[in-house]
Amino acid sequence: MIQRIQTVYLLLSVILLVLCGMFPIATISPDDVSSPSLMYNMCIIDGNTGKWSFSVVGLLLVLIYVCVITVFNIFGFKNRKRQMSRCVLSMVLLVIWLVGYVVICNTIVPEGALVRYEYPAVLPFIAILLQWLARNGIKHDEELIRAADRIR
Repeated sequence: MIQRIQTVYLLLSVILLVLCGMFPIATISPDDVSSPSLMYNMCIIDGNTGKWSFSVVGLLLVLIYVCVITVFNIFGFKNRKRQMSRCVLSMVLLVIWLVGYVVICNTIVPEGALVRYEYPAVLPFIAILLQWLARNGIKHDEELIRAADRIR
């Protein structure tokens, strides 16, 4: 049912992922006096030259894919089993995003530079929790419907 609480959880998840895609997720500060670089989900913007490096575009693609799955999940309320499996898929993809984020932050850093993780990088973790809550709500609805079918 589209008016259920799991719809709110899924919608909040999409909103958080869109916000994560818009804001910088890390700041790379070199050890010298040059300007720090900003890392977004799509690119890294060099603080000195302003040039863009699209070496992290995979992070954005994962976020877009999870957003699309979640939107389809909101409107696919008639098939609850598929909804639950899509929630699990979204959670797995967000864990992959988090692992990829940490790996990328630790591998692209020049020697002697300092990486500062920004607050929007926490939003996918919160989205994982919201997806889990939505899956539990969908599972509860499925159990209620099965129990009502047994009573008939």
